[in-house]
Order: sequence, then C-alpha cells, then structure tokens
Amino acid sequence: MTASSAWARRKTRNFSRTTEAKLGPGEAMLKFGQWPFRLPSRLVMAAIGLTLLADPVLGHDTGNHAAKDQVETPTEAAVGPVVPPEPNPFPFQLGGPFVLIDHFGRVRTPDDFKGKFQLVVFGYAQCKNMCPLSLARLAGALDSLGETGEKLQPLFITVNPEVETPALLRATLEKIHPRILGLSGSPTQVDQALAGFRIKREEIGPDLEGDPIVSHSSFMYLMGPDGDFLTFLPPIFPGPQLADKLRPYLMTADAG
Repeated sequence: MTASSAWARRKTRNFSRTTEAKLGPGEAMLKFGQWPFRLPSRLVMAAIGLTLLADPVLGHDTGNHAAKDQVETPTEAAVGPVVPPEPNPFPFQLGGPFVLIDHFGRVRTPDDFKGKFQLVVFGYAQCKNMCPLSLARLAGALDSLGETGEKLQPLFITVNPEVETPALLRATLEKIHPRILGLSGSPTQVDQALAGFRIKREEIGPDLEGDPIVSHSSFMYLMGPDGDFLTFLPPIFPGPQLADKLRPYLMTADAG
C-alpha cells in the first residue's frame, strides 16, 4: 500500500466513524456541489450500483505514484484513436480572477498557468470525506498520463484558509503527489476564487475529533490553456479512468 493510499484510507475511516455517530448507522451523507444531503444507506448503494452499470470500469484506485518507473504510460496506439472532445457543452463559463499564495509562498494568479491545462480541485487538508480519495485518484491519474500529463497543472485550493496555511498545504500535498500545487490566502481571497466557480464554503460543525467540517464542491474543474472552462468531473473515477477522461483534451490541443 502506498503512502497516499494509506493516508486516504485512514482519513476515510475516521470520517465514517464521525458520520455514523452524527447521522446514525442507517444514514449516509452525500455532497453534491455545496449542499449536504442525507439519504438512507440503501439509496446510496442503489445510486452507486446504477453508476457502476453505466460505467463498469469504476472501482478503487491505489495510485502508486511513488514508483513512476513501474508505470507504463499509454501511447495513442495503446489507447486507440483519440476522439476530440466536444466544445464546452455548458451554457456558462466558470473561473475568473484570483490572487492566492501557493504552498511555496509565491503569489499566484490565473495568468501564471496560461499555456497549460489546469485541473482545479477544492478541499482542505483536514478533510476526512471525499478530499483524501479525490487527491489519491488525481495522483493516480497523473501517473497514468505520463508525459502527456505535463500539459496539465493540478491546483488544490483550500476552502479552510483560516487554518490551512501554505506551509500546511505543502506538508500534506507533498505526501500525495509532487505535481499537485496547493493554493491558499486570506478568507476574502479564497472566497473570490470560489465565487468564480459559483461555489460557497460553509463550516457546518466540528467532527468528533474537534476538526472543522467544511461543506464545498467535490467536483474537479478542467480549464483550458487559455483559462476557459472546459468541463467538470465528479471524484468517482479511479486514477486510470480519470486519466482516460482527461487524455482526449490533452492530446488534441496544443498546450504549449
């Protein structure tokens, strides 16, 4: 088991205990966008089953990003012909201006990432819900993409800037994958970044260990080299399948 997988499993176990204590053994909490919903566990399992029927390749990813030399990078011949993705199918744009601090202490704006695709993820290092799984799967996708993944800059924007400093983000993200860049800032700066994606953050209470639970979007937002919004992805895909979703964008455009 890799360090990122063990970290994700530990975080998820802790969250499960907290959820059961708060919601009872017959309920589960799902987050779609910024709203928490309570559903009976059987409904949750039915929804997961329907998702698996729609896409049978979904499953669990261990994401061994520590051994890059053991990862076979798929070539175009191996994955088949790359089908160009459709233009942005949504009647709106997401993203916008921000000024944040990366986990190396550098001031960052969207202009710093022009010329590369960006995969923007919102979360927080102390999260015990989807964040650990999302980050582990993102790490697996980066490894599966190989050299093609160099066209992509993953960005992790904290939704708990009151606590999570750049240094704290660096300590967390370096355990998961060296290419994921953490961004923090003042609450006002972070709220500006979230507003561009139509996201609101809300602390909904502490968990059993006293750490904050922050409601936020769990989607991953893919931005083009020009900074325009392309699509968003739910955090349900294991690393290799997430890479398959990203690869058509990365291989059919000049990302510089």
